[in-house]
Amino acid sequence: ALLVAGVVASSSRGGLVGLAAAAGAIALMSRRRIAGLLGMLVAVAALGSLAPDAYWADMRTTFDPADATRQERIGQWQDARKVWRDNPWLGVGPGNVPWVIADYESYDGLAARSMAGRAVHSVYFTVLPEFGLVGTTLWVILLGATATHCAVVIRRSRRQPATDADPWARATLAAGAASMVGAAFLSVLLYPHLYYLAGLSMAVRSVGLDAAAPRPAQRAGAWAVPLAPPFVRGSSAVTGSTPFGVEPVRGLRS
Repeated sequence: ALLVAGVVASSSRGGLVGLAAAAGAIALMSRRRIAGLLGMLVAVAALGSLAPDAYWADMRTTFDPADATRQERIGQWQDARKVWRDNPWLGVGPGNVPWVIADYESYDGLAARSMAGRAVHSVYFTVLPEFGLVGTTLWVILLGATATHCAVVIRRSRRQPATDADPWARATLAAGAASMVGAAFLSVLLYPHLYYLAGLSMAVRSVGLDAAAPRPAQRAGAWAVPLAPPFVRGSSAVTGSTPFGVEPVRGLRS
């Protein structure tokens, strides 16, 4: 409920898309899908009843072709694509697209404004022109590795008793999927959240595979010598033998 309230308070259309993606990912990743779907329906009902009319009016502009913000974003994406075409392999460097894009703008100074210096509002139209095909390929490999780590743990838990790592793997995968959907409309390339999830996925895989691995039986080495039982004072008087199991010589004081 708190997360839903935060998305409503932000009036972010990209945030609403990310919230919807998160709800779907949680429902799909949950072991109790029916309960998950019911929970999502309750959240949707709460959002629909508590969000003010002004919020829904703002969200409906997402599909309005005449919306000024929509036109600006699409124009930025088109210019970012032109930047990448001129710098296809290595891009223009991290953080440079908002400034380089000024050389590709085409607008009426009396009716519009320059978008130079502003974020492109899409992680995909940011990573490609800034890092080129080389950097984008490495970034995609990172995303794939993050998903693979989680999938390995989930698949292993289906064949063996579930471990504590399985819920973490499902949650990490759901969070990553939701983040990538919402990132289509947000400039989050250098935000730490994705890289936290990547590190978490590696830890989850390590813990999950270690817990599922069979434990070899411990075997004593051939050189091992059995240890004597601990000395107990007075044991020879009770058992008639020394603490090490050797009969005392009669006639001698023990």
